[in-house]
Amino acid sequence: MPTHAKLIDDFVYEAEGMSIVIDNTIDDSCIGGNASAEDADEGGADDSKETAINLVYAFKLKPYEIDKKGYTKHIKDYGKKLVEKIKASGASDEEVDAFKAKMAKKCGEIVQKVVGRRRHTKG
Repeated sequence: MPTHAKLIDDFVYEAEGMSIVIDNTIDDSCIGGNASAEDADEGGADDSKETAINLVYAFKLKPYEIDKKGYTKHIKDYGKKLVEKIKASGASDEEVDAFKAKMAKKCGEIVQKVVGRRRHTKG
């Protein structure tokens, strides 16, 4: 089942990831091998399966630590760059103000979610 993204407030896309199983089994026929009754397991690589979230796996996302202060600084710098690009593309002052308001609202929600989740997992 594919992951579907939905547009929220005509501003940002949200997608819900799904748990998937990645099969790392090596099939000898793919590399020119021919299994026979005489050949017992000669060793080699162990086959393995791992579980991951499809979006994390597909985009090769890596975890990193960032606190509320660090995230806030990063997102403010990023927001300023976006506002400059929006202005350069000819957006009106009303459009820029609407963008700023939507970004502030969404970033506040993200901070509350992440900070709230960390509080529940630590204590």
